[in-house]
Amino acid sequence: MPLSDKIKELGLKGTQRDEYYAWGLRQVAKAVSFLNNDCKLVHGNVCLASVVVTPTLDWKLHAFDVLSEFDGNNEGSTGPML
Repeated sequence: MPLSDKIKELGLKGTQRDEYYAWGLRQVAKAVSFLNNDCKLVHGNVCLASVVVTPTLDWKLHAFDVLSEFDGNNEGSTGPML
């Protein structure tokens, strides 16, 4: 289910909402880190529409249609990407 739809369906409030968002954002950040650092790939379109929610409420990154290779030759790059 798209993240925006699931957020509306759950109707979380206050601390519960904040903790769920923080947990979900961490899952997306881990996915981006894996793509960037382990696979040397760039997602290219991380946004609300590129996140889906599983039946167990996990957030998953999808929409890899603009995925591209990261060559590591960016000037100013000093360490691992997110």
